[in-house]
Amino acid sequence: MLKSLMYALSFLTILPLPYPEPLKCSEEEIGGSTSSFPIVGLIRGVILYWIYLLLHNLFSVEITAALILIAHVLINGAFHLDGLSDTFDAIASRKETDDCLRIMKESTSGPAGVTALILVLILKFALFSLAIESGRPDSLVVFPMAGAWAMVVAMFYGKAAKTEGLGYIFVKHTGRGQFLKATLSTVLAVLLFASVFRGWASLLFCLLVTLGMVSYFSRRFGGLTGDTLGTVAEINEIIFLLFYLL
Repeated sequence: MLKSLMYALSFLTILPLPYPEPLKCSEEEIGGSTSSFPIVGLIRGVILYWIYLLLHNLFSVEITAALILIAHVLINGAFHLDGLSDTFDAIASRKETDDCLRIMKESTSGPAGVTALILVLILKFALFSLAIESGRPDSLVVFPMAGAWAMVVAMFYGKAAKTEGLGYIFVKHTGRGQFLKATLSTVLAVLLFASVFRGWASLLFCLLVTLGMVSYFSRRFGGLTGDTLGTVAEINEIIFLLFYLL
């Protein structure tokens, strides 16, 4: 379990920890680490909550929310945001599947990708501000976990669009065991750290949105890629906050 968590931390964060050497990792170990994705999301959420505790009495709501947003982006090196941008560029291209997959591999971002990026950041800033103003900072703890869990749901129910890359390895090795462990840890974390009714109801909405996204990506791109998985995480973080803060 600890080894799986370390693998997951190395993929989803840029935290300076003593990670396992990549060359010594088997494909099964890398892919099976998805069971620990929600725990990594929880760790990210706890860090954001600590930042909130340190700052909310020193700065205005807006400044605190902005600094939390910056930390949120930096913790995982904008990894998911990059996938979001690439995915929306591919969607906006309206091209065939192979061309879309090629667009997602390109290092540059087009107008659609940049626009999606800006809109997501604006939404998160507004939701972080609302969480602080409404006295529900507990949402900062659990929303990254919801996004990470949504990725596991997508990998379990979806298929890979390609037969190479990290996304393919994750999808290939995310089976029933990884899905159940990820779901159990997410449900228990909501029970311990958040409003149970709001949390579980918000997770249900995330589940429905994720299944819809898996269906769309399967039709549009022939399956899931690492970029679309990042998009799943980003969208579901927003979905969770929207319903949790209603």
